[in-house]
Amino acid sequence: MRSVILLTITAMLGFAAPVLAADTEKETIHKRVDAFVDALNKENPQALSSLLTDTVTCINPLTGKVVHGKTDVVKFFEMEFPQLKGKKLLFIETSMAFPSVGKAIVDGASELTEKDVILKRQARRLELVKLNDTWYINAIKEVDVQLPPNMYSHLKELSWLVGDWRDRDEHVQITYSTKWDRFRNFLLQHYKIDTYGVEVMEGQQIIGWDPLENTIRSWVYDSDGGYGTGTWSQKDGSWFVKLHFVLSTGQKCSATNIYTKRDDKSYIYSSVDREVNGKKLPNIQPVTVVKEG
Repeated sequence: MRSVILLTITAMLGFAAPVLAADTEKETIHKRVDAFVDALNKENPQALSSLLTDTVTCINPLTGKVVHGKTDVVKFFEMEFPQLKGKKLLFIETSMAFPSVGKAIVDGASELTEKDVILKRQARRLELVKLNDTWYINAIKEVDVQLPPNMYSHLKELSWLVGDWRDRDEHVQITYSTKWDRFRNFLLQHYKIDTYGVEVMEGQQIIGWDPLENTIRSWVYDSDGGYGTGTWSQKDGSWFVKLHFVLSTGQKCSATNIYTKRDDKSYIYSSVDREVNGKKLPNIQPVTVVKEG
């Protein structure tokens, strides 16, 4: 029995070792990639040089431009340092592969940002080799990626909505979580309605810029199957949203929702001119919605 147990443990260890080794290698490579990005952000040519092989190349596959050797590659990036002043370079990894022993490929998006706005985006591949138990970057391949049109300028006055918010009384709690999409072209809001701790509905609201009508527009979807659109306008410090909605029953609704920012931690919400199939409903009186955290 003891020999069977030992054989089982040995087999388990035999299978586990490569996994642990791979995980360790991945963590080490992550740190090397982070060090590469950090060297660029700090405009540190010495730190950058320490991460590269002597024969490193930097390639743009679309233009065919190739820079050979550590010295010239470092000079190439030094020429880009002025572009980084007051900005931040990010690398968002999408995959890591090991084509053979001692070789690794890391793919991802390189983004140059300023105040969280993406100014430049590249698809970047880093090819690494292991020399004397240390991972070095042996090839850098990068292709400029065209940024989508930036609608942020039209929506930035609503940026105060970003965050987690709560409106509640003794019976009902409504929570809202709002964030920007990846390129700041839309505000994405998820909301949830609970009664005595039981979730009764959830939904999503997407707020964006309508270039045809030159206005802010929103699209709303709820878990009951209802959907609607809203048109936003600003007046006297408040935002008015003229909403047209279709319930899952097919009934048509309309209302004007009003958002008034009080401060960074709260806003006032109310809803007027509410109708369902032409039948008027009571207004929702102003309530205070509070930011969490």
